[in-house]
Amino acid sequence: MIPRNPTTDTRAPNQRKLDGALTRDLSRTIQLIAASVAFVLAQSSLAIANEIVEQPIWSINDTWTYARTAHADAQTHVTERSKYTLVVTKKTQDFYTLEYSSFDSEGKPTQALQYWSMATNFVNRGGEGGKLQEFLWYAWPLVEGKTWETRWFYPTVGDAPWTARVRGWENITVPAGTFRALRIELENSCYYNAVDAGMCSQTDVVWYSPLVKRHIRLERRAFKGPYVGRDIEEVLISYGTQ
Repeated sequence: MIPRNPTTDTRAPNQRKLDGALTRDLSRTIQLIAASVAFVLAQSSLAIANEIVEQPIWSINDTWTYARTAHADAQTHVTERSKYTLVVTKKTQDFYTLEYSSFDSEGKPTQALQYWSMATNFVNRGGEGGKLQEFLWYAWPLVEGKTWETRWFYPTVGDAPWTARVRGWENITVPAGTFRALRIELENSCYYNAVDAGMCSQTDVVWYSPLVKRHIRLERRAFKGPYVGRDIEEVLISYGTQ
């Protein structure tokens, strides 16, 4: 209410008291509403931060298609663009088998079989001495702030340690659509003595979508000693999951 000059206020004393009480009540009500809204927003943010994402289950014929860009670097001077598709063709108690089909910018195809763990992490026998190794893109369940370590053996580098951290939720738009996804950052460093006797490092950022059951975007920044490696980006074009 608009304050009145006491010398010109023609209201009765009782009316002035009533109006004053109503004004105070309205002010307290507004404060309570504001506090309630702030509490709800805080609880909502906390719930999102603590949201747990469980391990997905892939089904036969689940499909994902990506566009991949390998940017030019000091060695290649060429930016290469390609597409690839992954299709789940078999699943056992321990592994998924995925058919990998790639097409370069000229339409030249490449096909291969890939093996992924039941935790949807890439697996091969390129470990030291031909041992089976699994790269932990994901350590389930996922929740904002979680960290873990993984390792990968490179024939020219040796055993390279990686650290991973779940940064939080983001809304990401790719050709397949807009998705709510968890941002996961992975970093490694190793002693690259086969070429330049210096340190090498690589940073991967992946955005994982529970709806898609895989990453919808990947950004790779690779550094090898004093030489900058190829930056790679992948974005989801289409998918089909059960």
